[in-house]
Amino acid sequence: MHEPPLDKHALILIGANNDAQLAEIDFDSAEEVETATLGNGTAWIHTTNYPVTLSRIVAEGPAEATAALCEPDATTEEIVAAALRSKPVSHFITLDRTARSDLSFEVAFQPIINLQNKQIIGYEALLRAHSATAVLDGEQLVAKALHEGWISELDEMGRDLALKALGDWLGEGLLFLNILAPEGIFDLTAARKSVTRAQDIGLEPDQLVFETAERNQYTNMNLVSAQLNKLRDMGIRLAVDDLGEGYSSLFAAASFKPDVLKISGELVQQLPSDEAIATISAVVGLAHQTGAWVIAEKVETSRQEQVLTELEVDWAQGHKYGAAVSPDLIANQ
Repeated sequence: MHEPPLDKHALILIGANNDAQLAEIDFDSAEEVETATLGNGTAWIHTTNYPVTLSRIVAEGPAEATAALCEPDATTEEIVAAALRSKPVSHFITLDRTARSDLSFEVAFQPIINLQNKQIIGYEALLRAHSATAVLDGEQLVAKALHEGWISELDEMGRDLALKALGDWLGEGLLFLNILAPEGIFDLTAARKSVTRAQDIGLEPDQLVFETAERNQYTNMNLVSAQLNKLRDMGIRLAVDDLGEGYSSLFAAASFKPDVLKISGELVQQLPSDEAIATISAVVGLAHQTGAWVIAEKVETSRQEQVLTELEVDWAQGHKYGAAVSPDLIANQ
């Protein structure tokens, strides 16, 4: 295939002139890499987060390396077809070489609605960056920050810019903010600063929903659970993103005991398949047994909305209800 699959889990084929060039890449310490096999100038890498893995390859590997991406369970024929269409690794990393100083950062807000009455219950803050020629979304920014070494700054920046951009339009609604896990654990000091900043502008702590994601590669679940409990003691809520997309998000949901579970947009796009319905039904059952709410992401059609409502999903976000837009546009609606 020409572009990475929608699922962040992937098999990556890396080609180089010889094995010695590939051996320079430190796959052993890469938390997201499940297996890496080298031989005959080719690396076969099973990864749970291909943007991060590709960023490592760009940073540590040979400049002439090529890459092809497949689904993790691709057949031999599919792997061969993908390999024949290999492209330079940099092709898969948008604006990878753009200087950080040349990026302009901004936050957009996407509404989250109650599926029962269609009222807005809050907004998710989404960080993105512009250069002279293109736009980087959140995933691309995380991949870039990881291999350039400023992921901790990006973590705090996203929340800080969101809080600065807020207006009276939020009212008593919820504000969903991403919280990253640099080095596999959360920056508790930075997270506490975000809570304090929110209180300084008049928000109640229980309006804040700190959202963890599949891309966080936790190194010590007991430690990060304890960190999140300390944040909870300040009154904030917790959401786990990407349910239905991978094992780590399900494990996080069981370990963190979140207030909100977010069903991945990729799973929602598979509705009304029997497999998607069964998975979403299980997530809803898990959430409601523990008193948590469920959000479906990337809802685009009335049919998806109908099925999600029948499955007793609580809230939803997606283009059906509104794209992520600037705070000025929300204020003028």
